[in-house]
Amino acid sequence: MNKTSQRNSRNLSKEPDSKKFFKNFWSARLRLVERHLHGIFSGKISAYYGKGAPSILKKAMSYSVMSGGKRLRPVIVLAAAEASGMSPFNNAALLDGACAVELIHTYSLIHDDLPALDNDDYRRGKLSSHKKFGED
Repeated sequence: MNKTSQRNSRNLSKEPDSKKFFKNFWSARLRLVERHLHGIFSGKISAYYGKGAPSILKKAMSYSVMSGGKRLRPVIVLAAAEASGMSPFNNAALLDGACAVELIHTYSLIHDDLPALDNDDYRRGKLSSHKKFGED
C-alpha cells in the first residue's frame, strides 16, 4: 500500500459513524420528549385539563403515557421540524406538538385495548388501563 492510499484509508476510518450519529440523535430527542411528557404529567396537566379533572383520570393518563414505548412518533415530529430549520431545544411549542402526537397514539392504544374492541389485559407488560382503572 502506497502512502496516498494509507492516508486515504486513515481518513475513511475518521468519517462519522452513521450508526453512532443516529443513536446520539435519537437519544437526545428521546430525552427531550420524555422530559417534556414528565413535565406535562407532573405539573402542566392541571393547566391543560382544569381543576375539575378527576384524580383517577389524571392517574390513568399518566400510567398509560409514562409506561414506556419507543416514542417514535414524537421523535419523527422533531426530526421533521429540524429538517425545516427549527430546533427542538428550548422550543416548548414544538415539544407540545410532538408530545400531542404521542398522547393521541397512547389514546388509540387505550381505546384498542377496551373490552368492546380487542379486550387486551396487558400493554407493554403492564395491566392495560381499563384493567387497572376500570372502564368508566
